[in-house]
Amino acid sequence: MVGFANADINKNKEGRFTMLYIKREFRRKGIGKKLTKERLNWLKKMKARSIEAGLYVKNKASISNLKKFGFKPLSIKMIKELK
Repeated sequence: MVGFANADINKNKEGRFTMLYIKREFRRKGIGKKLTKERLNWLKKMKARSIEAGLYVKNKASISNLKKFGFKPLSIKMIKELK
């Protein structure tokens, strides 16, 4: 196995990309793009009205991948760690 991806859909037909991971040595070979296409096609088949994806701001590769599929930034989640 070189990677995995996951998506789900709720009762309101809101889809969500929950995970995408590719082993480091297999990155930049189009695998993430293929897995994203599969998740997108599955959610379309399930009649999703929208798709949400949460990403880390520093994850430039994932942000770039999703922008190619027409995703646009919507909000920013902020966090403060307490010690």
